[in-house]
Amino acid sequence: MIDENGIEHINELFDQQVNGDLFESYYGAVANTMRTKYREVDMPLSTHGVERVHRRGIHVLVHGHRNLCHGQRIMLRTGMLHIERDTTMDCNSRIKEGLNGLGAGVTIINPDKKIVGISADYLFAKVFTPNTLDLSRKL
Repeated sequence: MIDENGIEHINELFDQQVNGDLFESYYGAVANTMRTKYREVDMPLSTHGVERVHRRGIHVLVHGHRNLCHGQRIMLRTGMLHIERDTTMDCNSRIKEGLNGLGAGVTIINPDKKIVGISADYLFAKVFTPNTLDLSRKL
């Protein structure tokens, strides 16, 4: 859908669906593009799909929905760079994971594309500067 109709079309569909049946919206194709949990019931992130969104200029996904106990991280999945910006904040999840104290985290993405991840569960700020990463080449 992104390759054939562009991002604006996806945004319009999302707005329509969110104002309609939320259950249908959450489990539908449009919300699936934003959920990125990669559950078996979701449409898979395929190499073909990644190539198609790369053609539209999309090379990085920024998302949450990952229970991370050591702060934010960067992953490469099927050739798509993922900025996993969640930290474990929920008090029950923190107990389950054996984490002490309150959860806190912030992910800063600067206009120059530098990314800074700060988390209560990691001693230092994580800094990623993609100035050496050539996103035009096939990953």
